[in-house]
Amino acid sequence: MRCEYPIDESDTEFRGVTYPDGTKPWALSFRCQKNESCCGLECCSESRSSIFIVGAIILFFVGLYWVIIKYRKYGKHKREAVANDTSEPLRNPKV
Repeated sequence: MRCEYPIDESDTEFRGVTYPDGTKPWALSFRCQKNESCCGLECCSESRSSIFIVGAIILFFVGLYWVIIKYRKYGKHKREAVANDTSEPLRNPKV
């Protein structure tokens, strides 16, 4: 990844830098590795993507746990409803 650090008059560190011909650089360019991003004058690791992946995995397992709990409660409720059903089916309905 190509990074560019702009140099303006407010930059106290580089505003006095000049080339031998007297011109001033307007930016510093440098490269970071593919898994890094630009952070001012340094390269930072892409920890945000790692955090996102870990968060997505945790969210997946929490969701899976929730679905299992709901399914078990639904099954228990249905079994109780069948066990408590005291109505007798019609044996010989009169039409």
